Amino acid sequence: MARNSKRRSDKRKVRIKKTYSIEEIAILFEKTEGTVLTWIADGLPKIDALEPPLVYGWELKQWHEEWWDRRRKKCAANEFYCCHCQDVRPAEPGTITFSVRVADGIRGVAVCSVCGTSVVRNFSVEHALEAGRVLGEKQGRVSRFNDSDTAPSNPGIHLPMGDFAETADILPPEVHSEAPFVPRRTGSKRTTAVPKNPFNERLKRAYFDYLHHASGRSHKSVSKDEGALLRYESFFKFEDFGTFSSRRAIEYKTYLGSLGLSVTTVVAELRSVRRLLKWLAGTRGFTNKINPLDIDYLNPTMNERRASQSTSTKIFPSVDNALTAFRLMPLTKVIDRRNKAIFALLSLTGVRGGALITLRVKHFDPDRRLLNQNPKEVATKSRKQIDTYLFDTGEEFETCFIKWHRYLIDELKYAPDDPLFPKSVPLKGKGGSVGKNSLVPIHHGSTQSISLMVKRSFKRAGLPEFTMHRFRDMLVGEMYRRKLPADKLKAWSQNFGHTALKTTIVSYGKLSSVEQGRLIQESAIDTDDKPLTKKDLAEFFAGMAKG
Repeated sequence: MARNSKRRSDKRKVRIKKTYSIEEIAILFEKTEGTVLTWIADGLPKIDALEPPLVYGWELKQWHEEWWDRRRKKCAANEFYCCHCQDVRPAEPGTITFSVRVADGIRGVAVCSVCGTSVVRNFSVEHALEAGRVLGEKQGRVSRFNDSDTAPSNPGIHLPMGDFAETADILPPEVHSEAPFVPRRTGSKRTTAVPKNPFNERLKRAYFDYLHHASGRSHKSVSKDEGALLRYESFFKFEDFGTFSSRRAIEYKTYLGSLGLSVTTVVAELRSVRRLLKWLAGTRGFTNKINPLDIDYLNPTMNERRASQSTSTKIFPSVDNALTAFRLMPLTKVIDRRNKAIFALLSLTGVRGGALITLRVKHFDPDRRLLNQNPKEVATKSRKQIDTYLFDTGEEFETCFIKWHRYLIDELKYAPDDPLFPKSVPLKGKGGSVGKNSLVPIHHGSTQSISLMVKRSFKRAGLPEFTMHRFRDMLVGEMYRRKLPADKLKAWSQNFGHTALKTTIVSYGKLSSVEQGRLIQESAIDTDDKPLTKKDLAEFFAGMAKG
């Protein structure tokens, strides 16, 4: 594993509820496995003495922060860290110069008093003023750089230092301000259960490998089981899984019911614990400890099952609402064009978020108006092949998206395998970001930024902050509004990627209470409609049978 380009690894990547192997830590921090073994020799605790070595995530995070604090060198006002000496050294008197930078504060450059090597250090405004007073500099310069020039080529403003405190008068307003200092919010501290039983942790790792490799479940699905099992362990004070009994099953069900969790969450967590115990009951060493009949005590009641499977009333936009939000979206930068194209495609297809961020340029055929969601390259649900034709929801949507597709090919010269919606990255300049972004032919890592863009677009139009998934409900509502025959209903259902028409109607076709009442009233007073014939019923049920 190649060494990370950053000196300090990002400890925020560590999940405190998980255990890590040597290889996983190396991948997480982008270090070599030898480096991780060195950390263990330096005091990184293992969960036990067994092989292969495992480390608790919460201990890894805590130890890594303490280890970095021990290595950190703190400099006094007149000191710099010398890379040649590999230690903190005082600056040679009369050699320090300061450079004012809008984004980074103040940078000091001096000469090491021991070896004569050039040393560099970043100062805050307060520390720079203190350094000027301590060093007693009588000469120096303050340079203000623009975004494109470098320090040697832009001499900037030269001033006799005298008292360094005078430089506060010439600092740019972005660096020096009379506004009071506001401490950064760190968030409220809350107690979180963390794993503490090494025996259980090794069992869970073997079980998760079974789920992923034998049962074919994704890492995202497995991570949901991790939280449910940790709650179960925490309730029983992290005792071994082999102590399970019917009495404990009843106690745990009562505990879950007292937490105020939704019925869906309770049923899902009981299912996760039940699945683990069934796996344990069939493994060596647990056949005599866990009675399979005791596991059935973790079953939810029939009412709880039905309640967990019920669908609540959803609020979703209409096509006119989406068009209003679309027209109010900005269109000044290339990123705005991309965002409008994303919004347009969602309105035309209702494509899922995971598939949206993995689409490539070649997956859209403008001649056939077809979006080919190939499961080998697109992250479709259950990895199904989905051929999605553009719904006729508005010419503005279709024109915007097709123009974006041509823009990628004709102007940006994107290849067929490049992403259909590339990621944006900030442009960097001297002294920090220049406040501009550029598109790079890289897929988005997650749907977070796109989901936020969609919510803001609806909010800008004075509408609720609808999510991307509500576009599917919008299109099914449009399907109802058009009163399509059975064969066209089936075509719309297949366009969503549904094998059965029932899935479309049950999952997205539930009418709101207001719409339900309106249709009931219309059916009672409307006598001019053509009566329903046996042929109409036969066509409808034939379409359902095909689904």
